[in-house]
Amino acid sequence: MAATVRPQYSSPVGTVYRDIFLLLLDQMQRLDSLRYAKWQEELEEQFSSWIPDWSNLEVEPTAYGNLPSAASLSRAHATFVSPNLLQVTGIFCATVSFVCDPVGRQAAHISGAIQRWAPDNLQTGSVSGDIICAILGCAFLIVLRPAPSNRYCVVGISSLHGFTDGEALLGPLLSPWKVRIKLDSNGYDKIYFINSLTGESTHEDPRLEALPSHWEELEAVRTQDDPLLFGRFRNKLTREVWNSDPRLLPEALEKRGVKIETFELV
Repeated sequence: MAATVRPQYSSPVGTVYRDIFLLLLDQMQRLDSLRYAKWQEELEEQFSSWIPDWSNLEVEPTAYGNLPSAASLSRAHATFVSPNLLQVTGIFCATVSFVCDPVGRQAAHISGAIQRWAPDNLQTGSVSGDIICAILGCAFLIVLRPAPSNRYCVVGISSLHGFTDGEALLGPLLSPWKVRIKLDSNGYDKIYFINSLTGESTHEDPRLEALPSHWEELEAVRTQDDPLLFGRFRNKLTREVWNSDPRLLPEALEKRGVKIETFELV
């Protein structure tokens, strides 16, 4: 991927950052770079809210631990509309109705926040009315703020109990299965599913049905161009190899009853 990057010293900073974002999207078929996008009023004229500020790569910790999995092994479905619109596909999870100070919270405040589906552990400057979404191809939950013309600004990433392991796409992981993060044979973090009764360990999500007959799973050996979460799946007919699971395409999710939406980001 580095071979495709060319210095653009005469271009505005926002344009360079946008082009790098789109290059990563095209290369990895992921939107994980949205974790570096955090809307700031003073940057609004230079950057669209979804464009990462690559000069500041600090990401606040989330409740996911070391390996977030909000959208599982899904492939990004995004379209860039010049000059500054990004259309992404995802699932609405919750609306923020109440935000409280995370310091010195009382039990009643916490209980009330849970009852109102208002996660008070947001990692952003969220306000009432923001929405939290699982975006296909993005390992992190994203907070969006409504903007004019039914569009949204990216506020930042979030943690939300009950939506940390692909639940927005696949529903809850039922007992006796548990999610665990272990090192693979190459020393990288990888998500496994553990049967607490039998001790069985598998990387295959028990919520998913068998692969379609024209797809096969290959050994997933990580390269420097792979996203946070990835697999290897080959189409037997076209021989095309994906780093995402074809069972998580929008049409497959809709057959499972998942409401898929398009969000226009400005």
